[in-house]
Amino acid sequence: MLLRLHVLTALALVTGCQFVGDTGPSPPSAERCAKAAFAALDKDGDGFLGRKELQACPALLNALEKYDLDRDGKVSFEELVQRFRRFCRSQPPTKSVTFQVLLEEKPLVGADVRLEPEPFVQPPCKPAVGLTDTMGLTAPRTPELGLAGVYCGLYRIVISLKDPDGREQLPSRYNVETTLGQEIAPDLPSAIIILRLTHR
Repeated sequence: MLLRLHVLTALALVTGCQFVGDTGPSPPSAERCAKAAFAALDKDGDGFLGRKELQACPALLNALEKYDLDRDGKVSFEELVQRFRRFCRSQPPTKSVTFQVLLEEKPLVGADVRLEPEPFVQPPCKPAVGLTDTMGLTAPRTPELGLAGVYCGLYRIVISLKDPDGREQLPSRYNVETTLGQEIAPDLPSAIIILRLTHR
């Protein structure tokens, strides 16, 4: 029994996995997350999330083709649940992902990149953070959970670059009023996700 516990512990460290019953978070409920999402986003109460409503959730809007299974341009409750179930059943529950941040097509160096989970995927999703290197690359990790990688879910992306006096160098649409979002999912391709920023 002791040997088995050591093996499971070692596996968790290697994969970044959190086992139910351990100190890690319990798996999310797809139905609970979908209900919370509709409560927050379905402003007209018609039972669907249209493009205008999805603007309030950039990550979902950017991944619309993965949710809109019948290609009618909107997301139903059932479609949302079906997609969310991929997150709930993901093992390990985290995904290693690399971003490259470009400003006017040049690598943005020394920028703070923060992935803020949408309220309806909390818990178990927690913020993930990273710092861009000389190539503008960063692989965010989730320090609150002690995990490498990012918990599968929907996130707003906040990018900040401040001068020595603490003044923000990037437009507010990338930080305090961010319009950037990303779905982190088990089937997310391993390719680098490029974020192209402009001063305009």
